[in-house]
Amino acid sequence: MLTKEEIAAQCEEWLNSTHPRLVGRNGEQLTWRQAILSGLYAIYFGTTMCTIEQEWLRFLCHATVEDGGNRPILLRMNGKHFTAKQAVDELDFFHVQIGVGDVLNHNCRAKENYMQAHQTYATADYDEGGVLHRRLGQQLHRQIGKGSNKEKENRIFRLFASVAPITKHHFDERPIDDNRSTIWVNGIQCLVDY
Repeated sequence: MLTKEEIAAQCEEWLNSTHPRLVGRNGEQLTWRQAILSGLYAIYFGTTMCTIEQEWLRFLCHATVEDGGNRPILLRMNGKHFTAKQAVDELDFFHVQIGVGDVLNHNCRAKENYMQAHQTYATADYDEGGVLHRRLGQQLHRQIGKGSNKEKENRIFRLFASVAPITKHHFDERPIDDNRSTIWVNGIQCLVDY
């Protein structure tokens, strides 16, 4: 089992790495840390013991209660969900595996929690009363550390990031509140349902 320090070191190394599709407003290459802070990307960090290809858009797609009760966080303006194919074709989502797989879910979940916490607090807005509000659409998880904690033998657990470009935010002159609900992902207006 990895220590907290080892988890943090691995996550920090990854946050300081780059990906060819992470590009700033002026065409400059961004690290993952810069991409998180830039407001240019909607990012979801998750773990899976399935293949990443089976899991990386599951948070976005509708699932019945029998399938785990998934409640999509990004919706079409008419309230309907995106399919995985639509998320790739229309919203330009892509995924990246973070580091190598791990035989211990504890290690993988700790890294997921680290990445989600980093994203939550690095992009936090605070109102005049000091209440934390997330930046709309940048963080695609509802709460930190809500995935499965089950250990399974003979499985490899993987940490991944699902990413899409944000092309426009709907910010107006109102104070920060949790009622802002519209964002443009790859030019398509979406509802954000936290």
